[in-house]
Amino acid sequence: MKKSHVFWITRTAVLLALLIGMQAVTAPLQITLLTGSIVNMMLVIAVMSSGLSTGLAIAIISPFFAALVGLGVAIWPILPIISVSNVAFVMVWHFGDKLVPINKMARRIIAGVIAAMCKFAILYLGVKELALPLIFGGAENIPVPLIAAFSVTQLFTALIGGGIAILALPVIEKAISVRTSQNQ
Repeated sequence: MKKSHVFWITRTAVLLALLIGMQAVTAPLQITLLTGSIVNMMLVIAVMSSGLSTGLAIAIISPFFAALVGLGVAIWPILPIISVSNVAFVMVWHFGDKLVPINKMARRIIAGVIAAMCKFAILYLGVKELALPLIFGGAENIPVPLIAAFSVTQLFTALIGGGIAILALPVIEKAISVRTSQNQ
């Protein structure tokens, strides 16, 4: 196995472990806004610091892994929808940061807002409006906490997580560039 593959696997595993670890620490507080914001922050940090493949891997795997260890929502039929919303979130961040021809901070703010809206739309329509009514036999049978969890809260957690990541990324990028220059 090539050294670069081992490095990718290691970096991805560490970022996934950080995401799940932070989720484990905040989940008992039962503050969806806090836990969701941290998850979204980690998704942004993964894609922006380690590339699209790492961001996508974490976006897809994290909901299933969290459910396996008893964190997050453990309604298995909706986990693929959560993964798809994470993938959209990560892809908009990745491509939005590269395509918009303005300064880096403005690019990231625009990418963050669009990514949050995409993630929210997928979760709201896919989970709240489609999957949960099917799972619970109608919209009137869905538990209120689940309705709240997949409503506008998702937009706020994506915006907050992206905002925190915007603040953290310059420090992370500087640390990565220092480490890279030291290894050359």
